[in-house]
Amino acid sequence: ILSTICAVLSHTFGFSLILIYVTYLLLANIKNIRKYMNKGLFKRKQTIIFLLCVAVMLILGQVFFNLFSSAWGIKMNYFTEYTDYLKELLPVILYLGAVGILIMLKRDARTSLLLLLALIIPFYFVCFHVKMLAMRYLYFILPVIFIYFAYTVTYVSDTLAHALIRRGGKPAPASAEEPPPHSWTRSALLRSWLSPALTVIIVGLSLHGSGFGFLPQSNHYLETTAPQPDFKLAYNFINDNLKEGDIVIDTWPAVGSFYLSKAPDYWLAFDIAGTNSVYCIGEDNSHDRYTNIYCIKNTGDLEAAVNASPRGWLVIDDLAEYRLPQSTLKFIEDNMTYYEEGSSAIAAGTIKVYGWNNQSAVPEDM
Repeated sequence: ILSTICAVLSHTFGFSLILIYVTYLLLANIKNIRKYMNKGLFKRKQTIIFLLCVAVMLILGQVFFNLFSSAWGIKMNYFTEYTDYLKELLPVILYLGAVGILIMLKRDARTSLLLLLALIIPFYFVCFHVKMLAMRYLYFILPVIFIYFAYTVTYVSDTLAHALIRRGGKPAPASAEEPPPHSWTRSALLRSWLSPALTVIIVGLSLHGSGFGFLPQSNHYLETTAPQPDFKLAYNFINDNLKEGDIVIDTWPAVGSFYLSKAPDYWLAFDIAGTNSVYCIGEDNSHDRYTNIYCIKNTGDLEAAVNASPRGWLVIDDLAEYRLPQSTLKFIEDNMTYYEEGSSAIAAGTIKVYGWNNQSAVPEDM
């Protein structure tokens, strides 16, 4: 109960634990429901645990029911996106974990049922009742997948080890003075080394074909929704051509503040998560919450900023381009110059650099 309360206070998704508990208690004891309806009802430990869970749910009742009623009103379908991501990032672990579900259901049905509910219930809500697509939400189910995967590895290695021992070994001698036969020595060797060796091989294959990173790399695969174009190329191009008095409009001002020789002047604001969230703060939502840079919130604001500045630059990546309104993108295309040498289109993401010059004479390097 204390762990559940801590989970709820850490993240609202902790409430899903209550659904897991109640569903498990009902399914695991479905054959004994009638037996509980007698005088010894409140003496059974299952009933006591169930009532304690109900008590916690009542204590957190209003928040619990409000949360799930609001979540139930959201209808999404990200099942394909999440499963494709898991298959790309953790293929061996995912498939061996699926095998582990079947093995554990056969060998330890009650434990497997609890783990299976801990996998299905959170995954269902993440796929169908959470507005935002974010691969980090898979963290709620990854521990269960790892447990099933570990169960498969243990089962396979132990089964193979026992099979080989039965074929080539004999039981240990009854007397300690009797010298062990060669076959028993081989059996002991298999028992000592074969299972760990098989485990190392399987885990090694799993890590080799996974998204785990052990060494520094120039580019890491993050996720489908993570913006990871070549920011350094774009900002270095601007640094090389930046003149005194130039302004910079950026779709990622926090990143620009890191790379640029001067902080960006404006944030070309867009709905980063696609959930109609507002990322500008202040009395009139005028400044970016992360850098305190002035927000350009519509095409009119962008036009005013461009007309008020003789020269300037704009950096835009594919996520921002996807979220921004078409009127803003049309204004950029019609009134700014695209610089291919400062732009990049790679598999991880596209980034574009634009510039404008309202002066009569255009410098050679502009």
